[in-house]
Amino acid sequence: ENIYEPDSDFLLWQKYKGHEIMENTRKCKIRQLKRVLERFGDTKIKDLKTIDFDKWLLKSSYSVYNKNLIISVINEIYKSLYRDEILSNIFRLDAYGYPRISKKGILTLDEIKQLFPDDYHQLVQIWQTGKMTEFESYQFAVMVYLILTTGMRVGEVSALKWDQFIQQDVILINSMIDTNKERVDHLKKGNDINKKWRITILPGRTVNMLNTLHLMKIENTTDYVFEYENNYVNSQYVLRHLHNALEKNNIDWKTRNLTTHSLRFTYNTLMKNLIDNKQLRLLMGHEREDMTNYYDRSTALDNVPLLLQNKGTIDSVFN
Repeated sequence: ENIYEPDSDFLLWQKYKGHEIMENTRKCKIRQLKRVLERFGDTKIKDLKTIDFDKWLLKSSYSVYNKNLIISVINEIYKSLYRDEILSNIFRLDAYGYPRISKKGILTLDEIKQLFPDDYHQLVQIWQTGKMTEFESYQFAVMVYLILTTGMRVGEVSALKWDQFIQQDVILINSMIDTNKERVDHLKKGNDINKKWRITILPGRTVNMLNTLHLMKIENTTDYVFEYENNYVNSQYVLRHLHNALEKNNIDWKTRNLTTHSLRFTYNTLMKNLIDNKQLRLLMGHEREDMTNYYDRSTALDNVPLLLQNKGTIDSVFN
């Protein structure tokens, strides 16, 4: 049960071998270990066979990603027990292959205008679902529009706080909500050493919508820009409301595979022929091996004057 606890023999052994596990991965594996123990905790490990695990995983509703994490945990348990001479032989479960997923779709400029009309009341109506209040409806519209007009990842927008605004039209992206549903101070594939922070430039309409949202907030219960029930807004909640808005406007999100990440794809597609490729990578957070130095705080802020040169181009697309 303690295989993934800090300073466990297994983790120290992994570190010695040069395979140190990142904190986020360690927490993920603890969750998957609990699932394994819930199912097989009362069975002696010597009595278990590969077929037992295979049957369980085949019948489960876990995603392929989680199934492969579980397989990784099981393999590491057996490897550790074999190393400690508790087991005389070792077996290895094979990982599941990922199904071929259709390419993410993007929104057209006409669809963007349809989803985000200039009229405030029309905008609220489009994004209103069920018993949502006017404020909640407007908040979702602003949240989705921010992703669309900056290319930020949904986890970065969920984690966004007001103190990340360097100025009204510049955000320092220095945090995200990770797979453990925790706010962390690094971005995707980042760590404590290379956090991969970056900045993004907001078009004028996005700035105005955020200012309106801020004025509408009667009481700030958290520091989050977008909040729900005194916490950040969950990414699945955003996805569900995006799909509702698309359906209300007769936009087929299922066939076209439109998700919140499609908004980032849309931004990249609209900008790629208008903004210098190197500067677009800085805005999007895409990198090469020789670009890792762009993503700490000091150099991220150094890029503000350079990237602000694109403000007019960004405004021309989204305003």
